[in-house]
Amino acid sequence: MPEFPPLSAPATQEAESPHGPLMTEAAVVQSARSPSRPLLTRAASVFEPKRKVAVAEPFPGTALAGTAPAKPREMLDIEATLNIVVEQVAVAAAELRKLASQHGGVLIEDLVEQSTYSSGRFLIRVEARETDALLSALEGLGQVRTRLVNARDIGKQYHDAELQLENLKVAMERYEQILAKAESVTDIVSVERELTRLRGEIEQVKGNLRWMQDRVARSTVHVNLASPRLAAVQGPVAPRAKFYPGLRGIFLEDLRGNSVHQGYLGGGISLRINRHFSLDVDGLRRRSTGSLAKGLDVLLVTMGGEAFSQFLGNGTRRFANPYLGWRMGYARFEGKSEFALGATVGLELVKTRYVGVDLAVRGMGLLGKSAHLVLQPELTVGFAF
Repeated sequence: MPEFPPLSAPATQEAESPHGPLMTEAAVVQSARSPSRPLLTRAASVFEPKRKVAVAEPFPGTALAGTAPAKPREMLDIEATLNIVVEQVAVAAAELRKLASQHGGVLIEDLVEQSTYSSGRFLIRVEARETDALLSALEGLGQVRTRLVNARDIGKQYHDAELQLENLKVAMERYEQILAKAESVTDIVSVERELTRLRGEIEQVKGNLRWMQDRVARSTVHVNLASPRLAAVQGPVAPRAKFYPGLRGIFLEDLRGNSVHQGYLGGGISLRINRHFSLDVDGLRRRSTGSLAKGLDVLLVTMGGEAFSQFLGNGTRRFANPYLGWRMGYARFEGKSEFALGATVGLELVKTRYVGVDLAVRGMGLLGKSAHLVLQPELTVGFAF
């Protein structure tokens, strides 16, 4: 899993203020072996064991050196990963960019690969307080394959770095005082070498502090999008429906061109494989003749499919997805066999993982010994299987 890279530390910069990691006694001994031993022996007074070094309070309640230190406050570095399977990677990527912007996030990485196995990879930095809201919104893009949230407490690291920085400042101040009193060129060169090393180490500590502050202020969210075909190649995902059996309620109006139109009421069953193909069996009876126990006046067995418009959401919304479709099949109408051919205008009212509700109107032409038109409003409730 990629990580947000730490800030790099400049190698050697001229000091803005005296800084650098605290020099250990071993380092002093090693430096004392140089030709400028008398000067560096005096520099060792910086590390006298009896001398107490005051350190700044990096956190409220942190004690000075020589007293009992307070417990560092909690600082959480939050990193999350979402792997999501979506029907249309490009459409989901556009929605992801919108959600990131709405929650004040910044896209650090944005990669979409359009091919047979479409995929997308995104890296978002967002304020820590917006993390939960953004994750919840992103989960609505499709089927969540994996969700991982890791919160790491870096409070102790930050506290230790603050103490190290303050001790480095004290060391720098002492070396600068010694440099001001140096007389020989050898002494000056030796002290300057130590000052250069301390400046570089100070910049490194400052860079680490800035990096930790950014990691705490903003969470890192990795999002990987994959098409169903790619997800199938990569491995199993959460169960998906193979088809959707459903129940239908229907009203049919026979438009024969005469002044009196005959109405029929009934119901049926539906078997939808996907939006591109479904099979419906419907039975209806005249409103004036009563119970279905007396027999059916109309029997319809039709097949067809629907398609969503990419300009109207492409069926990705949970509510109100419009579509158009076609139907064809067999009709037994008032004892006569006829061929049915028509079109569908519908609205997917609601779509969840387990249930879908559609409201549609079908217009069909029935062709037999004579031809006539029928108009068929319908309500279908489908269940995932």
